Amino acid sequence: MWAMIEKFRIRDWIADPVRAWLVTAARILARRRRRRPADPPVRAAGNGPPSPGMATSGEEVLDPMSTPARAPSLTETLEWKALVAHHAAIRDVHLRDLFAADPGRADRMTVEGGPLVLDYSKNRLTDETIGLLVALAERRGLAERIEAMFRGEHLNATEDRAVLHVALRMPRSARLVVDGVDVVAEVHAVLDRMSAFVEAVRSGTWRGHTGAPITAVVNIGIGGSDLGPAMATEALRPFADRRLTVRFVSNVDGADLLEAVRDLDPRQTLFIVSSKTFTTLETLMNARAARAWLVEGLGGDEAAVARHFVAVSTAADRVRAFGIDPANMFGFWDWVGGRYSVDSAIGLSLMIAVGPDRFRDFLAGFRAMDEHFRAAPFDRNLPVLLGLIGLWYVDFFGAETQAIVPYSRYLERFPAYLQQLDMESNGKSVTVAGSPVGVPTGPIVWGTTGTNGQHAYFQLLHQGTRLVPVDLIGFLRPPEPLADDPTIQAHHDALMANCFAQAEALAFGRTAAEVAAEGVAAGPRPPSDLPRQPTDEHDPRPAARSGGPRRAHRALRTQGLRPGDDLGDQLLRPVGGRARQGPGRPDRAGAPGPDGRRTRAPARSLDDRPHPALPSGASTVRRPALLPCPVARRPARRPARRRPSIGPRRPSPRIRRTYARTRKERGRPLGQDAPQVERCPDAVRPQARPRLPPPPRHPPAAPECGEDPRQEGADDRRHEARGRRSDGRSR
Repeated sequence: MWAMIEKFRIRDWIADPVRAWLVTAARILARRRRRRPADPPVRAAGNGPPSPGMATSGEEVLDPMSTPARAPSLTETLEWKALVAHHAAIRDVHLRDLFAADPGRADRMTVEGGPLVLDYSKNRLTDETIGLLVALAERRGLAERIEAMFRGEHLNATEDRAVLHVALRMPRSARLVVDGVDVVAEVHAVLDRMSAFVEAVRSGTWRGHTGAPITAVVNIGIGGSDLGPAMATEALRPFADRRLTVRFVSNVDGADLLEAVRDLDPRQTLFIVSSKTFTTLETLMNARAARAWLVEGLGGDEAAVARHFVAVSTAADRVRAFGIDPANMFGFWDWVGGRYSVDSAIGLSLMIAVGPDRFRDFLAGFRAMDEHFRAAPFDRNLPVLLGLIGLWYVDFFGAETQAIVPYSRYLERFPAYLQQLDMESNGKSVTVAGSPVGVPTGPIVWGTTGTNGQHAYFQLLHQGTRLVPVDLIGFLRPPEPLADDPTIQAHHDALMANCFAQAEALAFGRTAAEVAAEGVAAGPRPPSDLPRQPTDEHDPRPAARSGGPRRAHRALRTQGLRPGDDLGDQLLRPVGGRARQGPGRPDRAGAPGPDGRRTRAPARSLDDRPHPALPSGASTVRRPALLPCPVARRPARRPARRRPSIGPRRPSPRIRRTYARTRKERGRPLGQDAPQVERCPDAVRPQARPRLPPPPRHPPAAPECGEDPRQEGADDRRHEARGRRSDGRSR
């Protein structure tokens, strides 16, 4: 044993004793396994001659290769134990110290994958951390699993199916045969049918039952049949055809469908029912209610369903029974999981919104990331790095949640999409072999858009007691259709100033000395006692280095770790303001006062602060122009004088006379009380569908010759003038 220890250099023991001990222990165990005599293996019954290396006694023996040793679990591997020791050494290291000791940290820890840029330098990790995490991934066979997925092997052991969502975006020239079927050819056959249908709808060739063109599309689905297309349609709204209205219904609450069709014309509305088996309870209940609304609005003709309903399903018999022509059914396959299905026929509503060409660009973006995921080394692989950093926080730092904060109005539904994508995938408690999992398998994903979240829960992220990793997602430029608008550009500059400010504030915080210099009393605990909290940043430097404009689709998604040095109460806004001013600014604090403390600098608006993210020559954020108010200003109205209230006011004589006449006409003496409850005939509805608004009717036909339309309803107008209805009842 001492001979093995001596082989490890003394200076390595002094530099990193824990790692040295783990390496030595691994060598000792390997040496003992080599010296241990092999037990005679048991052989199956038989009269054949013993094979080499097998016992020749009378007991039955087996070939040693038929009884492999049990593979160690995740936490039993040396790589995992090395990570445990490394976490103990790094968990109290301040992020400020990591940047001070390594000036090139940000450049080295910035990775590009196609159009995306990841800056993970503001995480509580080092190069050694990444090396250990990559070694763990290699030990668990991640590279082999990636290749097996692209080959179409049955990785879904529970249902014995392939996991082939990557085939949905393969080019037409590719070929992938799974279970004797070329799945790429089938995928492009469905894409071609979708494109032809979408072109007919968008051009007006596809007409409704009455011959009117389609102007509104309502997608009915739930889970992956709703979250993916709804997210992508909202994200790509700047590229959508604004003449079309595209809405989504998922909740079985009748109000969801009611609000979706309230202002739509049934003659010009198309419904897409998305359900793989066409048995999903919520989807079918909403679909039946939508069909009843449509049939009622088109005069009760059930034949109208065939021109106003299409299906995304694989159950042709159930689709036909519903009233949808199977020719208008677009299918997909059992090897497509719901949470990965947005780029299959489930994305039909998205294709209608943006058009077939944009949809194929959408698939090309998926394909670019697939190729990067398959070919890039793990230490430069965006999906692998994000997954390993997530494991680092969940399983070693004990983080329980993950916040997704996109600084984009169009990514408002992206956190909800990631909730299903991440939590439904990792929400497991047993391994593939059926044994319990000994470590947490994933975080709880949540989040909202950026500046809204700053005024809601960022206080807890900055100064709370929980460890919450945060991903900040942003765009260097507005979407292409909006980039030429100076007002939009000015707002976008202010938006990204907030994003960069929050990233810097969360990453570096404030020390007690900085807080005291502003005359703010420090809290009861020193900064080192406050918990370290994670964050993300979108580093513009890779984009600036490229020397050319980047597409608006290129989101910069990063992760990072803040030191959590915020002291006192409500210091979030000062920290964000200091970060927006940039480091080393002379105006970060006022001049020293008589007591030696620095006074606060005068408050300045956001658009006057220097913008550290802008290119050279643009040191400040442009002041955004005021947007025109859609409602004209009205002159202020003088408040009415209110009489002092002395007891309950008595009704006027006119109201008392009307009330008495009404009770007399109803045959009830004035002293008799009215019944406690008058049951409305609509209080209990026998049908099990939501009460939808009546659809708009066709305009009334022209009057026959000899009729005077002015006389129609004259009785009603006379009675209304007297405050009475034409049927004799009071209004």
